[in-house]
Amino acid sequence: MRFRSLVHWALVCAAVCLPAESAEPSTVAEVRFYDNLLDLMAVSTHETTEYWDEDAYITPDVYLSAKPQILDSNNTMQVRLGISLSGTALGHGSQWVTRKKWSSADVQSQISGDLYKDLFVTPERIFSGALRGTPDVHFWVVQTSNNFRGLSRFVHKRTAKKASRDTAAKLPQKKARMKAEINAAANTAVVRANGALRTQLAQVEALVEGTVNLPYQTQFSSRAPSGGLRGRLQARFTANDHKDRGALPSMDNIHQPASAFFLHESAIEDTISPQLAGKELRLSEVHKILCSQNFSKALDFCNKEMDQQTRDTGIVFDKNNPFDISFENNQIKIQLHAIHHLHKKDSKAEGVLSEPPKADELSFQGSPYTIEILYDVRGSRVQRKHVKILPRAVEEQEKEPEEKPESNSVASEASKAVHSAGRYFSRSFQALLIAPEEQRRLQSAYEEAFREQIDIPTIPLAFGLNVENPKSGGQPTVSRHGSLLPLESKTDSGYFMLTSYACTENMGAIGITFNPIRTPNGYRLEIGNVVPGSPAALVGLKSGDRIESYQGTGDTGLIPFHSSDYKDFLSSVRNTAAQSDLEKRELVLKGQTSSGREWQYSLTACPNYIDHKAAFHEMVEKAKGMQIAADPPSDAFCKENPAKIGLQYEVVPSTQAGRWGIRVIGVSPNSPAARAGLKKGDYITTYGHATTAKRWYLGHNEASHFLGLIQESASGGDPTIVVSGVSENGQSFQRSFFVCRQP
Repeated sequence: MRFRSLVHWALVCAAVCLPAESAEPSTVAEVRFYDNLLDLMAVSTHETTEYWDEDAYITPDVYLSAKPQILDSNNTMQVRLGISLSGTALGHGSQWVTRKKWSSADVQSQISGDLYKDLFVTPERIFSGALRGTPDVHFWVVQTSNNFRGLSRFVHKRTAKKASRDTAAKLPQKKARMKAEINAAANTAVVRANGALRTQLAQVEALVEGTVNLPYQTQFSSRAPSGGLRGRLQARFTANDHKDRGALPSMDNIHQPASAFFLHESAIEDTISPQLAGKELRLSEVHKILCSQNFSKALDFCNKEMDQQTRDTGIVFDKNNPFDISFENNQIKIQLHAIHHLHKKDSKAEGVLSEPPKADELSFQGSPYTIEILYDVRGSRVQRKHVKILPRAVEEQEKEPEEKPESNSVASEASKAVHSAGRYFSRSFQALLIAPEEQRRLQSAYEEAFREQIDIPTIPLAFGLNVENPKSGGQPTVSRHGSLLPLESKTDSGYFMLTSYACTENMGAIGITFNPIRTPNGYRLEIGNVVPGSPAALVGLKSGDRIESYQGTGDTGLIPFHSSDYKDFLSSVRNTAAQSDLEKRELVLKGQTSSGREWQYSLTACPNYIDHKAAFHEMVEKAKGMQIAADPPSDAFCKENPAKIGLQYEVVPSTQAGRWGIRVIGVSPNSPAARAGLKKGDYITTYGHATTAKRWYLGHNEASHFLGLIQESASGGDPTIVVSGVSENGQSFQRSFFVCRQP
């Protein structure tokens, strides 16, 4: 009994008396990729190259597919290589029976089999499991022949039996060799993938090298789907600063996300505040950087000009608290704490953030103030609500010396009251230094500088790849396209959250099939199938539900079905899905379940067609355009070649009907084209001036417009030309170069 009591108290003391473990690191950001997004990531090849193998002519038909899935919660992802074999082999064998007599047999074989090999991918390496499955080979003797004349029928039978025995004896070795070849090819692919993965990891490490000073730790993890939970891969960023940031809020639509993103306000403050503290930011420099030739093509910021008054406005940030941001109640509030001033026009400071100028270099200096920018989060759009200038008093930086107590308590209290009033009026007076007209001027400047609206982008997907007959020069082609559409955007408990779902080409605009059914009040559509992961599945529509009315883009209200003709409904769906604006792709459906319960859903239709190859290339071109820095042409070359770029080319048709391109057949040394990196074999498809977003395709079999653009640049127009296209090895490119001026 005593022993039990001792154990009991020991356990109680262990639980209560010992110091508690340190709190778990709190999350500042998290990125998740769910398993239904991985379902889209499939690569397949189809091999049909015929070949000789010893005495047989083989016509293969091999399909190989690779599809990833989340295996477990140990940061491991599984990729299953599925191999489907089919094909035929025709073999011929002959032998001399006597010096003059011979016999021969042709044997036809049918090859088939389903094999698979699992690859396991961790953050460090890829390793493979065993190859499962065995290829099957069935054979039969097609024909035999001999020159035995009268004994030919007898010899035919003997030859057929011998050919069958010989072929059957070779089958185990052939199956084993076939399997070994498949296994060796898969293992070679694993070795190459390991090398590529190590290279990519090195690149990622180099990329994040500049972020090692951030106070965050990164944790990668995975979770396999189980018990109704979706599987996912995730990266979690945590901080050991013991701040109480709370748990990650939950999303409203958690049943079919493709990706999710969480960001806490402190992550932005901790990252940005040290960069801003005590520094000066000039709107003129911001405009110069963002609206430069390199960036203007990729940003909407430069669609409006910034007036001189706004450009002359500068901010000197508070040293102790330069920046605040908060996420709450579907609003983003940004506060910049600053002392404002106007720059002299001859200010020689360079860069967006610099040391603040001295007081005698300013044309105006006023009291501290706060710029408050408030954004509303509305679906896939962040809308600016207001920009305010809020004067603020200077907080006392130094502790005041203690006053000696006076003998006269009344005089002491009076002195304290006067001193407090002095500090109050001093702070109030400083706050009143910003005159109302000055506040209005500053507010106008910042309203001009900050974006009115930020759209959450639609991201194109191009995960499904197919390679046809690679041995005979087949090129990878995209077999699936789609898009990630915003599912939910909101702010809550200090976090900004964004989820998305995946539209794919095989789900249609809303993802349903239906049949018209007559009712006493007209017609309705009964849903047959609902495509998993589609907009219809997302809102909860099920097979057997009945659609009675609908409203799409352009419809003035809910339109009921009055006849069996559902063409108007299909037209409304197509019109809605054709809208480029995400908000205009909203479709309202109303009806009943099979049990008679009424429902009404609003869903976002998937786009009719996403040319994601074009969208991807556009993104790449924009990214490359931000790095373009055209070198001025060589003086020596331009003196000898005025109005030239140093390009020799021929005009050839492209793979798209009605379009042509320019194939580079020569580049002059030290010419603008050579300095830009154009090479023989490059294929130019578009061209235009660098300072405009407009690009022209070669739409006919002559290049007079391209030459005209060069002549226009040479004679005083925009001197910089941008061309894009495909290199000889199939890589997309964009090049920028100056045209030699006409003297």
